Amino acid sequence: MVGERKTVQRDGQKITSEGQLIDWPALLNRFRGDAAFIEKLAKTTLTTQKELPGQIREAAQSADLVAVSSLAHKLKSMAGYLESGELAELAKKAEAFAREGQTDAFELALRLADGFESLLAELARRYPIVERRDGAGG
Repeated sequence: MVGERKTVQRDGQKITSEGQLIDWPALLNRFRGDAAFIEKLAKTTLTTQKELPGQIREAAQSADLVAVSSLAHKLKSMAGYLESGELAELAKKAEAFAREGQTDAFELALRLADGFESLLAELARRYPIVERRDGAGG
């Protein structure tokens, strides 16, 4: 849950996660302390998934339950992989509601879009992508 404080010790260094969507200590544990891999994962997510919040909003605003279900499923997997339990739970709920034909799925999808934007912002704060002169990220 956002606001919880978690601390792990890695190579003599304490790493704390407080008030964030991503449980950074758990993410570091998931990948056995491979900070370089986590940075690559974060930057890949930032460059390849930036359109996802807009896609989720569009699906919700057009009352497309199939698209909401599909996008929520995709986001559930990503959030779980990135150790964002709160966002993964919201995605799971949105997916289930959409599959059941419940119109509450649309409100959950909008919240999910906002949450994923916050997750992307959190990744970007930790791993900023420097734009090269040719316009490509890197």
